[in-house]
Amino acid sequence: WNLVHASWAATMSLMSGLLLSITLTSVRHLRKVEIELEEGKNRAEKEKEQQKVMLSSIGDGVVVLDRNFNVMLLNKAACLMLGWKLEEAIGKDWDMVAPLVNETGERVVKEKRATQKVITQGIVLTNNKYSYVDKTGRVFPVGTTAAPIVIGGEVTGVIAVFRDITH
Repeated sequence: WNLVHASWAATMSLMSGLLLSITLTSVRHLRKVEIELEEGKNRAEKEKEQQKVMLSSIGDGVVVLDRNFNVMLLNKAACLMLGWKLEEAIGKDWDMVAPLVNETGERVVKEKRATQKVITQGIVLTNNKYSYVDKTGRVFPVGTTAAPIVIGGEVTGVIAVFRDITH
């Protein structure tokens, strides 16, 4: 009986030590994963901030529109040219934020705008023959290049770069 009891005690001690070792290894692994996740989060936040700074540093206006032509993003130059604050423009229809007029001052209907063609045809377009109307009603000619945003093979929006081409 003593031999069985001693063998059982030794087995329990060994299992106990093994369980403690597995637990410590698991805790170390979890801590390592936690640190890696935190480092990844910090890198992503830093990259996001860098992209935000780069976008705001561009001298031309940049706008990102969703598939329904609602403003998702305007950079600093676009806000200054159009007279809109970013918070005011987000979610609004691009045609309302930046009405487009032709050479005779007539408003260009949404269906004729480059952004519409970019969404429906998935092509990049450049145009220098129209003018934007800013929030105060000032009209200024623009050169615009608009390109589709394609995710998973589907056009999900438009990114356009424009500049005031007043001579």
